Amino acid sequence: MVKKVIIRIVIIITIVLASVTGYYLIIDRESNIPNNISNIVETKTEHFMGRRVFKLTPKNKQLQNKNELSNNFQEDNFQEESIQPNNSQQLQNLSNKVILYFHGGSYTAEMTDNHWKFLANLANDTNMTVIAPDYPLTPKATYENVFNMIEPLYKKVITEYGAENVIVIGDSAGGGMALGLIEKISINDIKQPAKTILISPWLDISMSNPKIDKVDDRKLNKNALFIAGMAYSRGMDAEEEYLVSPVKGKVNNLKNVTIFIGNKDMLSPDCYSLQEKARQVGVDIEIKEYENADHIWIIDNDDELAKRGYKDLINILIN
Repeated sequence: MVKKVIIRIVIIITIVLASVTGYYLIIDRESNIPNNISNIVETKTEHFMGRRVFKLTPKNKQLQNKNELSNNFQEDNFQEESIQPNNSQQLQNLSNKVILYFHGGSYTAEMTDNHWKFLANLANDTNMTVIAPDYPLTPKATYENVFNMIEPLYKKVITEYGAENVIVIGDSAGGGMALGLIEKISINDIKQPAKTILISPWLDISMSNPKIDKVDDRKLNKNALFIAGMAYSRGMDAEEEYLVSPVKGKVNNLKNVTIFIGNKDMLSPDCYSLQEKARQVGVDIEIKEYENADHIWIIDNDDELAKRGYKDLINILIN
């Protein structure tokens, strides 16, 4: 009797797993702009290579003094005036700039409400346009599908705005994607963006750095990340490994790269491996590490640590 029950349970679990896997292999999941975001910023949805691309701009984008950070990033002792555009000319210059943003989610998940709120705040607090592509997700899509979209999109953006006016930002998986893209264009002599900013970037899908296991991570699961990474990279040629694990790529030509990471994030060891690799070839990669910060704390959390990280991020963006 017990044996039959066990067999039935195994069959049910197998059917459920097969159904879930089949769903994600068939269904093309997409990000959607939450209704409340249009109350914060102007939103526009465009189409590019069969995918949607979202544009967020400050409401009534114009020359006006801004004296406080958006929403939950307000704090009396932040001295907001030191990080806000402080004159009309600076506001005008910033309004000509664009942030190309690649969201995280283990290459499997859409943008979260926290992502949308974060992007809206970035637009308002920098006076810049934020462009966020709804890139295809794994397991239906692979890295090849993703780069077939984001590389032409990057070229389009720098053609329209000028590379000197483009800042590329990515968080988590989007951070790895962003760095892989920058390495790829640097190899192909395509103009790099003015700045590249990586927030808790996932730089090696193999999760093989032995220092990972020593990190007291309260948020990420190493095995789950490995599985997602394998799905994303399936069919990968050896020479393209850097696109999914940019810590293994050529860093000789990288310029103006800054990484935000917490010491409670298991992805931090690979950030330091990248920095050391770059240092050996004379390239400077700045790492801003935050004590007791976990994965993408700037985006997901609403505490003093998140506010401090956000303040530092805005400083880099507007200066």
